[in-house]
Amino acid sequence: MPTSLLPLESRATRRAVVRAGTRLAYATPIVAATFRLTPLSALAAEEAVSLEAAALAAGATVNEPPIAAAGPNQRVEDEDGDGVHAVTLDGTGSADPDGTIVAYEWTLDGQTLSYDPVATVVLPVGRHSIFLTVTDDVGATDRDRVWVRIDPPRRREEEAARNADPQPPATPGNLTATLRNDSVSLKWRDRADNELGFRIYRSLDGGATWAAIGEAAAGRRSFRDSDVVPGGTYVYAVTAFNEVGESPWSDPVWITLEGAAPAQEAAPAQEANEVAAEQAPPPPPQPPAAPHRLKAKQEEAVVVLEWRDGDGEEFGFRVYRSADGQRTWQPIADVAANERNFRDFNIAPGATYDYIVSAFNDAGESGPSNVATINVQPLAPPPPPEEPSAPPPEPATEVQATESEPAPEETGGEGSGGEGEGDGGEG
Repeated sequence: MPTSLLPLESRATRRAVVRAGTRLAYATPIVAATFRLTPLSALAAEEAVSLEAAALAAGATVNEPPIAAAGPNQRVEDEDGDGVHAVTLDGTGSADPDGTIVAYEWTLDGQTLSYDPVATVVLPVGRHSIFLTVTDDVGATDRDRVWVRIDPPRRREEEAARNADPQPPATPGNLTATLRNDSVSLKWRDRADNELGFRIYRSLDGGATWAAIGEAAAGRRSFRDSDVVPGGTYVYAVTAFNEVGESPWSDPVWITLEGAAPAQEAAPAQEANEVAAEQAPPPPPQPPAAPHRLKAKQEEAVVVLEWRDGDGEEFGFRVYRSADGQRTWQPIADVAANERNFRDFNIAPGATYDYIVSAFNDAGESGPSNVATINVQPLAPPPPPEEPSAPPPEPATEVQATESEPAPEETGGEGSGGEGEGDGGEG
């Protein structure tokens, strides 16, 4: 027995646990029962390796730690506006590959919230990082985190504006690969709060070709690949996806299986590239990002669509239309790359149409854009022709009166003079 191991108490047991860089669970009976191990720094590195090798040679097995699963990230609204909201935390997805989980603990900022696998807690408005720690029957632990966001009340218009421009989730980060017994355990950091899940890719030829080997649920940050063989070299990458599309790929991580060495930590991509910078080809081409901010408007007898380009990596855009309330969609046109509009002439007055647009390249097609809906209005009838108006009256001709000389008065002549003469004659 190494000098650093001291008897703690005398009792028979069928399992003793020793920590010397890894946790070992002895399958064979051991007399003298339980030991206390001095801090690892007190042991020489060679002694720790010898202890582990001797234990394995004696028939010991490596205890696999449990896998904590705190569930998907949650985002809820404080609908009643009282500043707090109740959420349910679910850790029943946690598992122990070779034993039993005997303890659960939910903590927030170092304070215990609950010891139950499923717990309902009341949280204030804001963003909260909650950890779940699980412990197996040998004392090994694992921890997982879930983000819970409590939003203040929002008006429906604000919520609609927020959802009008959905985006793919952010790229997972800090991907690592660990060799555990006969499988590769992957872990990563979740950097999004809008994913529907994660997609795991693997390459068997140094990154020249890739294949999707599985998916993990939203909020999950680990995946186990059991389809591996000793001596094989594997490259892994992870993406996040939602109804809009798929995130860019994470940095790849390399791992080589050299026999069945336990708990051999693989180097992240940054360290691996320092050793074999020329061996890592770029990830395979990916579909372009989805267009966004799609709008539809009517201009006379035409529906005009306008949108914003996702990332400029497309070969073109594909326009889809639904005339039955989005139950079925039909592609109606392809538009050249970097074009951001389309005119649909094949419409009927009074009909309602829904439109979506996707982008495509040689790697595939993006997710759909937001939906743009329009009700085609009948065209207004042209105004009746104007009746010809009567010609304007001719201006009145002004007649100017000319002064004429007065007619000469009659002087009486002989008649008058005769009368006078006659009168005079009588007198």
